[in-house]
Amino acid sequence: LWQPYEMARSAILQKAKPISTLKARFPAQLEIIDKGIRAAGLPAEKLLYLPLYGRKEFWTVFIDQDTTQILATIPLDPY
Repeated sequence: LWQPYEMARSAILQKAKPISTLKARFPAQLEIIDKGIRAAGLPAEKLLYLPLYGRKEFWTVFIDQDTTQILATIPLDPY
């Protein structure tokens, strides 16, 4: 089940969604989403998001849509 992150790039891109979708689903959380976008250092149009599963909570990971590099995380359950 474990593999280098780079080997999962195509699967990551298939599952990741645009930030605009996150903003539309969670309009009450725009402040924290925008803070994550600023932390990522790219325009929202260049970012995708994925859920991050922890033992006790879910977070959201922002990734570069071109490289799949993880750029920022925010404490938001994307479900």
